[in-house]
Formats: sequence, C-alpha cells, structure tokens
Amino acid sequence: GFIDLSFSNLRDTTNNVWKDLSAVALDSSETTPFPGPRIEITSTQSQLNDAVNESNLTFVLDDAPGNSTSFSESDLILTGGTIKATTFTAVDDKTFTAIFVADDAFDGIASVKINKAAFQNADGQESVEKNFQLAVDTLAPTATITLSDDALKAGETSTVTVVFSEAGENF
Repeated sequence: GFIDLSFSNLRDTTNNVWKDLSAVALDSSETTPFPGPRIEITSTQSQLNDAVNESNLTFVLDDAPGNSTSFSESDLILTGGTIKATTFTAVDDKTFTAIFVADDAFDGIASVKINKAAFQNADGQESVEKNFQLAVDTLAPTATITLSDDALKAGETSTVTVVFSEAGENF
C-alpha cells in the first residue's frame, strides 16, 4: 500500500511556503530514507591524562544487529588510544562496554569512530556513523633552561631562565 503525506502547509522560519511538496507517496514495499540504527557512546571520564589514562566506554545501539551481522571491537576506528585487551564485552544484544586507554605522549582529541554500515538491523537497515571524542594529554611536560652566562668565574653571577611547556605546580 501507499502512504500519502501532504506538505501543503509546510513553511520555513520566515513563513515561506515550500514548493513542489504538495504530496509525496511512499510505497511501503520500498526502503524508506529513514536512518538506520543509531549508536550512543558514553565515557566515565571527560578527559584523560597521565594520572587517569583509562575510561570505561558504553556503546548503546538503539536496534540490535541482525541479518547475520554483528557489532564488534573490529568496528571501532581508534585515534589517540586503544581498547584494553579482552575488555570489549556484550552486556546484551544492544549494549557493549570496553576500556579505552590513551596513547602515551599524545596531546589532542582522541576519537572512537564507528563507520556507517558497521552492522545492519533485522530489517536490513545499515547503522549510522558515530564519532565520539575525548580530550587527552599524556604528553610529558618539558622545561628549557638557559643561562645568561654559561662560562662563570668565581664571584660572577648569571641569570637562570626556566621555560615550561605547560603550567606547573610546586616549583
């Protein structure tokens, strides 16, 4: 059967009537343009550093994989870190967990990306793309020390300048 939708009163924010949308017919036997299963990713940490370099991630699919497809660790494209060995776990058919570990000496935005069509639901719809980001700073700070005179003799003085790569404490 067909579903008729009328858009004759559809207007934009400035009250202009949309053209060429007087009627749209959808054949229920055809695939509709609606997005496939979505994935939400949450993290127990908002940022990672040397002191806290791991975060528990939770992946919640709004529709379980079907059609002989699955959602697995191999669907994750990682930047700035890795998934800790053996931590990717299925809680149920729509919820998965893993531990993300930040790379050493990384300063930037880490990401966990899941490409479009990583899996399909039972109706054959492909999952949508998802990109989760997390701030990471595991880059060790540095200090540069310079002397105004590096060839001192007894009784002479020199100015010592210390420049830190980032703000420090207890110096």
